[in-house]
Amino acid sequence: MRSVLALAVALSVLGIGVAHAKNEGTLPKGAVRMTSQQVAEVFAGRTVIFTGASYYFDRKGNVVGISPKKDGFAVGKWGVKDNEFCFVVDWRGADKSQKPFHFRWCNQLWLANDVVWSKETAGEERYRGNIYTGLTDRLHPGDSIGAQVRAVSKKWGY
Repeated sequence: MRSVLALAVALSVLGIGVAHAKNEGTLPKGAVRMTSQQVAEVFAGRTVIFTGASYYFDRKGNVVGISPKKDGFAVGKWGVKDNEFCFVVDWRGADKSQKPFHFRWCNQLWLANDVVWSKETAGEERYRGNIYTGLTDRLHPGDSIGAQVRAVSKKWGY
């Protein structure tokens, strides 16, 4: 049985965090695929902050997540292939008897007039295929959540 905590966290991350971004439907004229190096530079060493959860992507391909309101944390990996960024995490909480909730999210990144455009390719089904801007506005340099992740993990004895 999936953890209610993990499911709530995963749905809130995309359902609340990205849902406010308007689906533009199509990429602007002249949009070009970003290179895998450019895409990696967008995320490496940065924290993304959504309403329900936040994630930190280190430069070695590791990702951690925190949902302070749900008292849960996530651990996983991220990577880039062509212009597509993906991360996969397992969400955990207080109940160790619950199987971790496995969550995957992917976006293709495009550049048009110095603006990064995202096309969601994996994540919550209702947003798959959405095209929007604003993801890079949510990214902040450095790890602003690692200490919280370690504290929650320790609190629950992981």
